[in-house]
Amino acid sequence: MLNITLDIDYGINDNERTNEIIFVNYSFGKAHKIDKAILSLKEYNFSKITFLTHGFRNNISHIERFKLAKNYIDKYARAKLIVTNRLHVAFPCLVLKTPVILINY
Repeated sequence: MLNITLDIDYGINDNERTNEIIFVNYSFGKAHKIDKAILSLKEYNFSKITFLTHGFRNNISHIERFKLAKNYIDKYARAKLIVTNRLHVAFPCLVLKTPVILINY
């Protein structure tokens, strides 16, 4: 969370964004009204959806963990929208200027 206190622009140009919408640790069907509300957002095309989870094996090195984290950040920076129930995903998206929907269910 330190990244939101730094005066550094991590964002990318809008022309570098993909049309990908990423759901991180989000399960459709848990809250049907929320699912319906998200999918009804007309400014987003939900044809390119990716589902991610932050689970990983416990026996990977710190170096590998940092590589994974950097890959996630790079992916979030280029996404059109992130939908998550994780604060540790939502806060970096704010810094990256990537639209994010934080769900608390």
